[in-house]
Amino acid sequence: MTHTLTDVSGVGPSMAETLVSNKIDSVKKLAKVDIKDLISIPGIGETTGRSMIESAGRLHGNDELPAEGKKDKKSKKNKPVKKGKKDKKGKRGKNKKGKKSKK
Repeated sequence: MTHTLTDVSGVGPSMAETLVSNKIDSVKKLAKVDIKDLISIPGIGETTGRSMIESAGRLHGNDELPAEGKKDKKSKKNKPVKKGKKDKKGKRGKNKKGKKSKK
């Protein structure tokens, strides 16, 4: 199924005309446009631009977020460490002042 620009969330007939006049004439092009290029168009802010790119990506079949928006769900670096909990070796961590946590 081929989608039109007005199928993208946040893009009405007027915005579709604005995009076409700025050489973004398909959902595929909108999904792949750089955010800096998109927000240079009058009437499009960063939040709206990112939302339009993500919506176009979903319609085009590209469910991934732009590289800077990706989060590594498996990485332990993104998870907060619970204070006072035992680690794998059964040792307790230290609190902010460097003292061992109480039981």
